[in-house]
Amino acid sequence: MALGVGIEVLYEKNIRDSLEGSGEHFLKKSLTDWEVSRAKKDPLPLVYYSRIFSAKEAILRLFEEEPGVLPTEIEIRDGRFGEPVPRLTGKIKRIMKHRGASRISLNVIFEDGFAVAVAVLE
Repeated sequence: MALGVGIEVLYEKNIRDSLEGSGEHFLKKSLTDWEVSRAKKDPLPLVYYSRIFSAKEAILRLFEEEPGVLPTEIEIRDGRFGEPVPRLTGKIKRIMKHRGASRISLNVIFEDGFAVAVAVLE
């Protein structure tokens, strides 16, 4: 049973602007070291960053009434078939358990300069 749904639509240009404006600070504040390393190996790192950031934002929308949840407490890994798989740590993981949720299903697409993510708390 779904306990919540989070959706994010992100324009790739916004990520490009953030990277050009504050670069390392933006990455350190938003992504884990693993995600940054993975992006560097991707043939289209800007698309990868857009997809990952939209996924994190969709997940954060599930917990937006909880202050102090950080994007770096969410890590988006590659699943067995290349699908995005969220790994949670810290406060967000504790909140999820407290709500009786066992997982977050995640779907992310990138089309025509937009990344769209849907997260379902189950």
